[in-house]
Amino acid sequence: MSYGALIDHIINEGDNKASDIMAMARENADAMKARIAAELKTRRENAYNELQKDIAGNRINELNMARLKASAILAEAKGDVIVDVFKECDSALQSILEGSSYPVILLQLLIEGLKHMQGRVEVVVNSKDVTLIRSFLKDKDINIETCDVISINGDDRIKGGIEIISEDNSVSILNTVWSRLEKVREDVMPEIGDILFV
Repeated sequence: MSYGALIDHIINEGDNKASDIMAMARENADAMKARIAAELKTRRENAYNELQKDIAGNRINELNMARLKASAILAEAKGDVIVDVFKECDSALQSILEGSSYPVILLQLLIEGLKHMQGRVEVVVNSKDVTLIRSFLKDKDINIETCDVISINGDDRIKGGIEIISEDNSVSILNTVWSRLEKVREDVMPEIGDILFV
């Protein structure tokens, strides 16, 4: 099997795993939705009971404050659920990083990062990935003509990918699975909200 076909196969496998992860996240989201619905019902009932007491004994502005408090409780509960969903995503990504497809993913992150740079660069990776990156750069099939890697440094703050820094430190590209998750968090937030709270 050619190197390109192997990469395509592993990327397809990664896509399939990503689909599985999303399916699992949706199943977890459905379960969380059921739990939060029951919790929201209880909280709504409690909030309603509090409101009834406020109506009986307090002025209108105290009633409005109670409504604000109920909204804050609901918002907090929704926030907790969303945090739990992203914890599941983090856990799924961690299992990918510990799996057999990680070297191919790391290679793709390296190639993509180097294609966006020119000149002499430093590659910074997690200490455990230094040997792997060095072996990638020695491979004749990897053709990166736009830049010259002058050093490879281990740095444990980099997790699941690479950082490429220009020789003069004016340009830095962080290309990790975690940075990619951060980029899509805001995009998927409405979809997660729709799954959980609609």
